[in-house]
Amino acid sequence: MPTRFNRAELREGLILHTRTPRFVGRSIRRVLQRGYPAGVVWGNHDALIVGAHDSALLGVGESVPWRARVTSLEWYEEAMERGEVECRVYAVTGATRDQECGASDYYLEHVVGTWYDFAALPRLAIKSLLMDVWRKAAGWEWAWYCTEGVQTAYQAVGLTPWGKRNATPLTTEKRVSATLEDVTAAMLI
Repeated sequence: MPTRFNRAELREGLILHTRTPRFVGRSIRRVLQRGYPAGVVWGNHDALIVGAHDSALLGVGESVPWRARVTSLEWYEEAMERGEVECRVYAVTGATRDQECGASDYYLEHVVGTWYDFAALPRLAIKSLLMDVWRKAAGWEWAWYCTEGVQTAYQAVGLTPWGKRNATPLTTEKRVSATLEDVTAAMLI
């Protein structure tokens, strides 16, 4: 199993899709799994590779309790080595380099440092049970949960690869091969 990022290929704007074996990760996958055959849901968290353009200084922008932050690539590599996280990497199909950099910039400027959207969690659980018949936004407008922050960064540059409100890590998985391309083999070594 790969445990290192390919720094020669990794770039800002790529989506990091992760799976964790602990209680919270398993619980998120269990809620997302409702209404689908067993094994459909792989991941439980989405993040965005962020950084300075044409720089080796990349990190992982992620909305986590209590505030969105940038986590180091080294932290993820150490967690992968310990078996605490598995990662996949996706690219937005058709995104230009400028759009990828723009999504990274937006995330750094508008999402990092904001509150985690705790209000979205129970509402997303209810929506999963009702198969998304509730059309209202799932959480607070001024806070972000993991997929929401990444989705909003891409919306800011004119792209809507998730194609719906209240996207979740399951939505991300459903978009692979349609509007997202799995580039894991090139990005993890």
